[in-house]
Amino acid sequence: MPRIQYGQNRETRQSLTPLIYRYILNVDNDGISPYPADFQEIDAIWDIYRFGRIKFVHQNYLDSYLNSVIDPIVQKPIHLIEDKGFRFYPNQNYNGVSLPNSQALLSYVRTPPTIVWGFTLDANGREVYNQATSVDPVWYDSDMMMIIARALKMVGINLQASQVVQYADDILKNGQ
Repeated sequence: MPRIQYGQNRETRQSLTPLIYRYILNVDNDGISPYPADFQEIDAIWDIYRFGRIKFVHQNYLDSYLNSVIDPIVQKPIHLIEDKGFRFYPNQNYNGVSLPNSQALLSYVRTPPTIVWGFTLDANGREVYNQATSVDPVWYDSDMMMIIARALKMVGINLQASQVVQYADDILKNGQ
């Protein structure tokens, strides 16, 4: 893997950290566990009790894994991604064995909350920021500056993140 690839992956992972959550999946007898409501992308899935990683398998390789003598699924569980959710092997209806406690631990990227600028109206009908009804972005400040700089670039203003911060500070100090 080229060094630049590692750097890009690390940076992307760090930016996504506020959106990565853990969730306990309850697995039924068919090995199915539905996706969390805010699910976007898998980070990893683990066996809760052995804390070993549960490997993702593509549909076309399923037969090889189910019949493997080298890595039997009872000792090395696998999962697939299907329309109803995750399907785990082993499972009760396939071979009478299930994951311990029929659970797995999912680390996943969730849908970010919708950003809301909450306000109340003052006596003159002007909008005044209301922190109680607002939902702030979950990203780090450095990532927010990159987003703001990109948005400004789309409308023809080309500023770097440091210039955006300086401009915001000027507005706070001097008013609009």
